[in-house]
Amino acid sequence: MRRRALVALGTGAIAGCLVDDPGDGERTQGADDPNEDGHSGGTTDTPSSVEENEVEYEQCDRTYVGVYFDLPDPAMEEAIAAIEDGTYETTDELILPQTIAVDDAYLTYNDEDDVLHYYTIEIERDGETTRLRADETYPEATPVSVHNDTETDVTFDVHLQYAATMDGEVDIESEGEILLEETVEVEAGQDVDLDGDHQYRYGMYRAEITVDEFGLAEELTWRMWHEYTEHGSIHLDPGEDSDSLESRDPDEDLFYTHAQYHPEGERRSCAWADDGELVEGPGS
Repeated sequence: MRRRALVALGTGAIAGCLVDDPGDGERTQGADDPNEDGHSGGTTDTPSSVEENEVEYEQCDRTYVGVYFDLPDPAMEEAIAAIEDGTYETTDELILPQTIAVDDAYLTYNDEDDVLHYYTIEIERDGETTRLRADETYPEATPVSVHNDTETDVTFDVHLQYAATMDGEVDIESEGEILLEETVEVEAGQDVDLDGDHQYRYGMYRAEITVDEFGLAEELTWRMWHEYTEHGSIHLDPGEDSDSLESRDPDEDLFYTHAQYHPEGERRSCAWADDGELVEGPGS
């Protein structure tokens, strides 16, 4: 039985849009890079007082909101302060809730090491003080599936690990958690979801897979993030290196493929006119 390490990170850009970068140097088109638009990631001035800004902003309906690309400056400053300090307090009216639907949106932010993070936002009021709190999270994802693209019924032995990070340099084997260990019988030409006992989330994944029928033992790693609509699939289609098949395609083996791009990636990023009118993005 042979063992090879295959990496399928799947960080391709979505054409014609601004998407966020999962980090570790894998740049995508218009990524939410703290250093690309004149702002310095990891540092910020104290947010401007709303007394100095009487603009009322129309709301943009993006689900994944890039802090540096999808927010006007006053809202961006509030978001950065909340992310870096955990909370941002003011006695004035917050700008961020004007610009996005905070109950339904995720803020995306690349840290000083260029690693992507997700945040939910909560607003608390205590007398005249309003607090904006940013909590790091990893959005839920659909299960990964295994596909048997051969003409033979097979059994997949799957050991799947998960690491709550977008850092492609992380050692998932040592730092991740075991998401599931399953033996799954899959008929020829069929597929099965690996539901497991835990909720799938965005982050890094590592799978050890054996298929005894074809003498395969593979290790696959991949990233799940908001560029995709749902989790991808692990496909079995053994190639010429398999020691138990006489007829085979040299370009096929055990491999991971991502699902289709998220439709939101094809929508325009948020942009406002000086008077607060939404001129680009969902809702404009």
